[in-house]
Amino acid sequence: MARKKSFLLYIDRKQELDMLTDAQAGILFKAIMAYADSGQELQTDELALKLMFSVFRSQLDRNAEKYEEVCKKRSEAGKKGGRPKKEEATESKKSNCFFEKAKKADNDNVNENENENDNVNVSDNENENENDIPQEMTDRQNSKPVSFQERVFSKPMEFGVLLYNMHSPLYQEGFQSEEELSDYDTEDRFVSECTIPFTFQYNCQTLESALRYLLGYSNLQNQEFQNFSASVIQALSEAVTMGKASCSQSVDPQRLISRINEINSSPDSSFAQWMEAFAMHYSRKLKEKEDFGQPLRNKYGYLKVCAVTFLDEYRVTDIYPGFKE
Repeated sequence: MARKKSFLLYIDRKQELDMLTDAQAGILFKAIMAYADSGQELQTDELALKLMFSVFRSQLDRNAEKYEEVCKKRSEAGKKGGRPKKEEATESKKSNCFFEKAKKADNDNVNENENENDNVNVSDNENENENDIPQEMTDRQNSKPVSFQERVFSKPMEFGVLLYNMHSPLYQEGFQSEEELSDYDTEDRFVSECTIPFTFQYNCQTLESALRYLLGYSNLQNQEFQNFSASVIQALSEAVTMGKASCSQSVDPQRLISRINEINSSPDSSFAQWMEAFAMHYSRKLKEKEDFGQPLRNKYGYLKVCAVTFLDEYRVTDIYPGFKE
């Protein structure tokens, strides 16, 4: 197997390890270390040790295969000239949006406001259509002086630095982008151990990358759900960095980040489960509007308001009706 400077051990094996004596556990750990370093097999006649070693060996082999695949992809990318140019990456990102972007006039006045009946009022000019999305977010416009932290974190964060700040156990593996983690699901990413720092609120692209990591975005198999998730993540990131869900609805950025961390760290939920629950919730909202004959002239604006509201009000019972808190 490939030589690496580190390897992963999973806590869910603790129950089996507790069944061994301290002496057996010591022998097993040394054997695991030797196998991870040189591929050396454990030589023993003890059935319990043989069984446990086989479990860890399979786990190490799977992780090594994923690591080799990542290395292979990096090598192939290097032969092709490394990362895509910034313009190409931007176009690729735009193509993943669930809703198609359209340019808007400078004098557009959008007013999205979700009340108890989930009504959204949008004032549009003649250039807008049903699928319009607001223009790319610019720097926040406010009268407050820019703080030191805001200046430091106003630029997109390198992916490795982002993982370090989220306390991801994978930060030492040298990953350079979300795409390199396409073989890693949320369990492989240890997302339940990760938190989003409040400093991420100062850059939309950094926050988007963090949310994609928590979701296991590149590992999603359903293309339609992946595209929908991309739009939701963009909407939430804009709401946090701008401090607004709509022109008339302000939000507390730190509260939204705290809610994401709270949901993701819960033993009964995760950000990925929240996204699945929101997809069902949003589908019902659209159906209700259709049934009541309420056309949406700004779907993206409505999506943003719904996502912020659902994030604030979400409980694990929304996806697991039988669960009692």
